[in-house]
Amino acid sequence: MYYLFLLLNFLIGFFSDIVLNHLSNYKFMNLNTLRPYFKHHSTFVAALYAAITVLIVVLIICNLFHTRYKKYLPETRTEYLVFFTVTFVIGFIADIVIHRLNIFPKLKLYYRVVGSGLWGGLAILFSVALSICIQKIYYSITSK
Repeated sequence: MYYLFLLLNFLIGFFSDIVLNHLSNYKFMNLNTLRPYFKHHSTFVAALYAAITVLIVVLIICNLFHTRYKKYLPETRTEYLVFFTVTFVIGFIADIVIHRLNIFPKLKLYYRVVGSGLWGGLAILFSVALSICIQKIYYSITSK
């Protein structure tokens, strides 16, 4: 269950980046500020970097959750609330760290216009929530 969750997040990070790459060609929600980054990297390499970044952040989230709950994924409503809150906060912090350490130098324009934190937190939350939904659907179908 845990490894499927990690794989799903990796794939969602990968394919979401391809969508962002395409959307960066348009003036939509300042996504065009990502264009310098995507011009610098091939579609595959940029998507791979995104997938690896998502995977690292999700591993941190799951391990933090594990220190308190002795499991990597939530099962109860309270645990989901905690897990999603931790997900947003860690994603927020990770985005600030990526910006401040200039890990992806070609994202300077993006961070100057949009800022760091909020969209990183929301992106990780999107990936984690979608992964959990896909996993629940998968297990409900295969358990019959």
